[in-house]
Amino acid sequence: MAGYGFGAVEVACAQPCITGESPVWDHRIGRLHWVDIRSEAVFTLDPGSGIVQRVPAGEQVGFVALTAKPDVVVAGLKSGLYTLNLKTATKTLLCTVDADKPGNRINDGTVASDGAILFGTLDCDYQAANGSFWRFHKGALSSLGGAMIITNGPGVSTDGKTVLTVDSIARRIERNSYSKGALTPQGLFAEIPIGQGVPDGVAFDVDGFAWIAHYGGGRISRFRPDGSVDRVVNLPVQQVTKCAFGGPELKTLFITTAAHRRSLADEPLAGALFSVPVETAGPRAVIADV
Repeated sequence: MAGYGFGAVEVACAQPCITGESPVWDHRIGRLHWVDIRSEAVFTLDPGSGIVQRVPAGEQVGFVALTAKPDVVVAGLKSGLYTLNLKTATKTLLCTVDADKPGNRINDGTVASDGAILFGTLDCDYQAANGSFWRFHKGALSSLGGAMIITNGPGVSTDGKTVLTVDSIARRIERNSYSKGALTPQGLFAEIPIGQGVPDGVAFDVDGFAWIAHYGGGRISRFRPDGSVDRVVNLPVQQVTKCAFGGPELKTLFITTAAHRRSLADEPLAGALFSVPVETAGPRAVIADV
């Protein structure tokens, strides 16, 4: 892979996901979790052995987050937030979300520095601006606002003070300050040009740069804090969804992709999980305080 600061892009797991999403590295056990939204499953990779575990979620699942127990994650399912036991596939409801909007589902999410889960919802038909952002912390659900067809991100800076929210249809990434459980809009962070796909998942590194996936654009772009593009990781597939930092030094970028509506004959690696060594580390994933 050409380009300063990167090694070669490799296939970390060749098993194609229809819509792979939400990678998160658990530093406590040295494993990566991610989801396949459309096949309703959560995956775990042990990079050392190459063994992949598949756990059925029973519904479309937008993201997973770590909890105090390594065998239990929080899963954002269509009907609400649940804890999901990765050994038994047992689910326990934490809260329902958008119960008055049956056409909605939970999409991507992350955990802020205060332990709160920040996540978004979207309209499953991709027609109505029914999606919004939410916060769940210590059993309480609160609205963070927004009205869009497809929410993505949010991504939280390493210092916990900035949250990037994504309106994929509008191709806009907005900057927000985050304090006392609330988002305060700070204006446009970046806009993805037509022809470069649409913005999808967000991950920050320890230097404050944001790594944002281009769905339909075949790349991950690293954005400087001022919103300009610093460098690009090109992938051999078009539908790139999100990345996460993992590995012993948190300097391996794991990248999820999607095979939805792609021809595997033309794009044989669509939906695979990729990895690439990078020079800059990411932060440890925060444990959700549910």
